[in-house]
Amino acid sequence: MQAVPWLVTDYAQRDDGNWEFTINEEITFQNGKKLTAEAVAKSIQRSIEVNERAAEQFKNATLSVVGDKFVVMTEEPNPLIPEMLSDPMYVIVDVEESDFANAPICTGPFKVAEYTTDEFIKLVPYEGYHKGKSPLDAVEFVKIADKNAAMLALQAGEIDVAPRLAAAQTEVIDMDENLTTDRVPSLRIIYAMFNPQNEFLADYDVRKALNMAIDKQTLAEKNLSNTMLAGDGPYPSNLPFGKDDIEPYAYNMDDAKALLEGAGFADSDGDGILEKDGKPLSLRVMYYTSRGELPIIAQFMQNEYKKIGVNVELLPFEKAPEEQMAAGDFDIAFYSFSVAVSANPKTLLDNAFIKDAPGNFNNYYSNSEVDAIAEKLKTESDVAKRIELGQQAEKLIVDDCLNIFFGYPQNAVSRSKAVTNFYVHPIDFYYLNNQTDK
Repeated sequence: MQAVPWLVTDYAQRDDGNWEFTINEEITFQNGKKLTAEAVAKSIQRSIEVNERAAEQFKNATLSVVGDKFVVMTEEPNPLIPEMLSDPMYVIVDVEESDFANAPICTGPFKVAEYTTDEFIKLVPYEGYHKGKSPLDAVEFVKIADKNAAMLALQAGEIDVAPRLAAAQTEVIDMDENLTTDRVPSLRIIYAMFNPQNEFLADYDVRKALNMAIDKQTLAEKNLSNTMLAGDGPYPSNLPFGKDDIEPYAYNMDDAKALLEGAGFADSDGDGILEKDGKPLSLRVMYYTSRGELPIIAQFMQNEYKKIGVNVELLPFEKAPEEQMAAGDFDIAFYSFSVAVSANPKTLLDNAFIKDAPGNFNNYYSNSEVDAIAEKLKTESDVAKRIELGQQAEKLIVDDCLNIFFGYPQNAVSRSKAVTNFYVHPIDFYYLNNQTDK
């Protein structure tokens, strides 16, 4: 992957190591105002001010404007600035418009017409879009929390597109001659995190046993109907820094049971649940239903762990319960995000595995070597070395055994065949373009 210019005509790293981006001034905001280098600088500065991850990325950088050029000056040469700016958190908005939460003014083919939090958003074409106006009259996004209800709505023609349906639902959709499901390999990981503050999960052998008790291949192929590729590490193998040969915790129920026995667990009362020091090996597993795979994986986990004497209490949420996770109020928690919005292994580390990362909830994961690799990746320009560093970090994360990496889901979007020019992207932020029609 490499950064592709959308709002610039060209970009380059100068001899002094700083970056220059020449803004395409034929582009306008959705209020008709011209896109300028100054407007871009103000928008990115706003992102830095409101987003902790952006602030960390640009903490040693200065933004400036020279004519039609937007300039990023850094204390040390940073080869990754274009890739960093391709992250959606730096989406360009007109900062002089105040109602960001309800009606942001951007540069794309659709603009916000109506919005109700957690319920509904209506977009209408922007007539001044530089690549041409959309043929659609409007696009409406409606929140349907229940995946089965979304499937039924699609079948009834009440909606035209339904992303992220569960495997069983897409199978039903694919039998309908008027509907189809577009699938591409994604750059998303589905995984679980172990809270080492739990007295049982503080034990490496317990965490290893829990990893070995999950048959990821069966989970992916049968329970999820091949809508997920089984994996053993945080990076999908279709990335240059993802590896196919990471398999330190091969599925083996007998070895999992032996590890738990060696850790001092036994079923002393014959109820099928192991105990240690009089305490049953019972764990709370938190998952969320907005991703159709997670309830299936949670049920699979509960069934498999029962076979090795581990009791699981399933705790479903509509969205990821990040506040509880940040407070350390979990035993096992499921999570999912796109690990690479650019060809940079640092994205994963910054999001979830370095100290105080937004997805490193309550700093459940801590490894100074991974932190050091993330620091090196800030300035490493050699692609081969970046790949090597990413693979080193992946091995450290897997060896620490504070996670179960279930696999990498397909980006699957079900739709009416009447919808045309609709392209599913490996990064699941992108759906519509100015040519999408019905």
